Amino acid sequence: MIKLIAGLGNPATKYGGTRHNIGYEVLESLKNKWETINCSSKFEAEINEVRPQSDRGLTSGKLYLFKSKTFMNESGKPLGEFARFYKIEPQEVLIIYDDVDLPVGHLRLSEGGSSGHQGVLSIMENLEEDFWRLRIGIGDNRAVGLPSETYVLQKFKPEEKEIIKKSIEKSAELIEMLVKGEDIKSEIAEFNKNLV
Repeated sequence: MIKLIAGLGNPATKYGGTRHNIGYEVLESLKNKWETINCSSKFEAEINEVRPQSDRGLTSGKLYLFKSKTFMNESGKPLGEFARFYKIEPQEVLIIYDDVDLPVGHLRLSEGGSSGHQGVLSIMENLEEDFWRLRIGIGDNRAVGLPSETYVLQKFKPEEKEIIKKSIEKSAELIEMLVKGEDIKSEIAEFNKNLV
């Protein structure tokens, strides 16, 4: 069961709306979707304890939304400290982040594995590897001839914004299903197939 959901991004205002901050945007969507029981600023993060609703009423157990106030590449330390303090196991954690190896808006869910994403590497160093990952495609930097560190800090093009909006909405819907214990991989495949 998922107990902790973290969206990756950079905290400064100037990074709002950039490709690298897509994890933050999904987290905001979830926050607006679910009832917040408690909100706090500790562990160098904004933490919301939320209560999702299921068709059968309220879900049981505590669920936290975690938005680190550190920069992306250092996000693992506060997340690891929080998880250890509340005795949350790596396999009860879901990380949402951008992926330059996926087409814009495409989604991919996996559990464990390696990563070249600096924010994810930081989490792996502080939390082990067996956490859930929801990756959201932001397009290939090589296709536009930019180094990845420059590309991820750019905002989406006007023609990409509608696709990303759909992906954020779908991500929030899928995460709600995952929290209920439902298998969402076929839903992701169908969404990617129909994404325009």
